[in-house]
Amino acid sequence: MARHGCRGKEKSSHGRRVSTVSSSIESLQGIIPTVSWQRSVALTRVYTSPALPHRELRAPSRNVRAGFTSLANTYIIRGRIYTWRTIMIKNKFMALTLTVVLTAGMLTGCGSGDKAKDKDAYRQYGINCIENGSYDDAVDAFQKALDQSVGSVGAEELDICYYKAKAQYLSGDVDGAIDTYTAIIDYNKDSDAYYLRGCIYFAKNDSDKGLKDFKTALSENNDNYELYLGVYETLSKYGMNDQGKEYLDNALKLKAKTADDYMQRGRIYTMLGDYDSAIKSLKKAIDEKLVKANYYMGEVYQKKGDNDSSQKYFKKYLDSGEADSYELMNMGQAQMDNGNYDTAITYFQNALELESVPNKQQITKAMIIAYEYSGDFATAKSKMEEYMKDYPDDEDAAREYQFLETR
Repeated sequence: MARHGCRGKEKSSHGRRVSTVSSSIESLQGIIPTVSWQRSVALTRVYTSPALPHRELRAPSRNVRAGFTSLANTYIIRGRIYTWRTIMIKNKFMALTLTVVLTAGMLTGCGSGDKAKDKDAYRQYGINCIENGSYDDAVDAFQKALDQSVGSVGAEELDICYYKAKAQYLSGDVDGAIDTYTAIIDYNKDSDAYYLRGCIYFAKNDSDKGLKDFKTALSENNDNYELYLGVYETLSKYGMNDQGKEYLDNALKLKAKTADDYMQRGRIYTMLGDYDSAIKSLKKAIDEKLVKANYYMGEVYQKKGDNDSSQKYFKKYLDSGEADSYELMNMGQAQMDNGNYDTAITYFQNALELESVPNKQQITKAMIIAYEYSGDFATAKSKMEEYMKDYPDDEDAAREYQFLETR
């Protein structure tokens, strides 16, 4: 895959920055195996729930290098579910700066107040590098951001450490990512760090350490539906589906208190195949004006084979303006499954018009296929020519383009 440098629009250090960075993980450059170009599009589909979240790669265990796949999904889960810790550092850190050094080489203090702008600039540059697949550059940028620290550790430094670990993993430095998460754990015993480190251990085929980290994460944060969901998703990808379901059953023992709780319970019921209970829970979330629940409701009806109802809820979520590029891609893929290629193209176009589209390559591929299936070979060829300029190293796309030239 071609590298495009680290250019990108500046994003606020608050709010939407999280989904931007977390979603970029789903690009998974180099992960999808060489299969037919059209099939490779299907393999990069991201589902939000078994319906697994928009972060799950379909059929990963056989078609994707297992280690990278699972952790990449994990990042997505954490990015969206746990907001990558902007991910977000818990409130107790927001107003507090502690003068503790994480570990040798993690945070090096030097500077003054003037360093703050440099730190933010390096951080943003690292985010842009992740989005564009320049992972080594991202690691370097995040370390330089940490180098601007004045020897104190606060929410910003922890946030950058999470980003650095993510970039390290994607760059192939798995052990470095483990070291970074371990440093965070040594500092504040954070459940997210335990969970993410556990996923890396699974990627390294060390399920014992992975399970130990998952259990510790839940002991630190045992009332978080999304953490249970994340553990289930990881275990199911490694052939431990029955054990994973135990975590879902435990999650259902929690008492729903908020609209988000009902939404998460709806997702769990969907994963367990109890669609009627899923619909009941999601309806409660929707009645409480939680727009996101429409997306999951659309997936439930899709699983039930009720395409009209599925489309109705997907449309509501689309109209809300809250859908990100991964969700829009998923909804487009659902329309392709039902043969609604024009509608699918609309979803893909909406995704590509967003400010942040870290999965641009996958969406563009899917849209080209949709044009092909709709019989609009001229547009498919034109879009493919643009695609080849952006991604000249995609050999499967080059073969597909040769096919389009014959149409």
